[in-house]
Amino acid sequence: MPQTQQYPGEPDGPPALSFLDVMRGWIAWWDATDDETKIIDTRDGGQHWHDISHQPLQRIQMVNDSRGYGIDRGELYRTNDGGRSWLQTKTPHIAHIDRLFFLTPELGWIEGVDENDLFVFRTVDGGRDWQESRSAAPPQPASVRDLFFLDQQRGWLLTWGYNDEGSYLYSTIDGGQHWTADPDQSFQGKGKFASVVRFTSKDRGFVFVDDNGQSRIVYTTDGGTHWYKHALPRLVSNCQVFEGDLLCSAVPGFHLLTVHPK
Repeated sequence: MPQTQQYPGEPDGPPALSFLDVMRGWIAWWDATDDETKIIDTRDGGQHWHDISHQPLQRIQMVNDSRGYGIDRGELYRTNDGGRSWLQTKTPHIAHIDRLFFLTPELGWIEGVDENDLFVFRTVDGGRDWQESRSAAPPQPASVRDLFFLDQQRGWLLTWGYNDEGSYLYSTIDGGQHWTADPDQSFQGKGKFASVVRFTSKDRGFVFVDDNGQSRIVYTTDGGTHWYKHALPRLVSNCQVFEGDLLCSAVPGFHLLTVHPK
């Protein structure tokens, strides 16, 4: 059963969040109340939040107490001091970085769409060097909406297309070298907007979808062979897996939605 919790501030657009455990978390957003960008952190499970930076970030992922990565305006940033200061990180030539995901401080992926190509870059040394792969994208791709890796080999991504072409789900079993489109069209294609994909095991996975104005969670228990739908009270914009649960930011407003998979 999903549970929601409201947090302080008035965000303009979906906030970005990253939690290491039940006590340590970070949130980045533009606060409409103060008309400024903020990164806040908590060390006591959200009872108290502290302003630590005004670095604009649309995406943030902390890998440990000190190392983290973020994206702003298509550029990659890195922190080595827990999010207090950020340095732009050199990346391969790509028009716009849409998403990032790191399994460790050294192992991670970035993705984006450049014209009609879907680019995936993988680093094993914290972003000093990148290995490129390129996959066929759906018609008129606009951006990569989400990216998630369960381990070094298994990963998933969501794309979104121009002119209401909708969202599409892809998966990889070789660390991002090759991607395969999911054949189930019940939650993909024209008029459907998928925002987040997460897997808690190789068999159990979740996709969050805006289906003609209705927020839904689409889930599988057999690795994507079959998918099922369930209505949600709010639209999910970002998630992470934590101890088998999904910890998600939800809009409108500034809410944290927790999904406890059965």
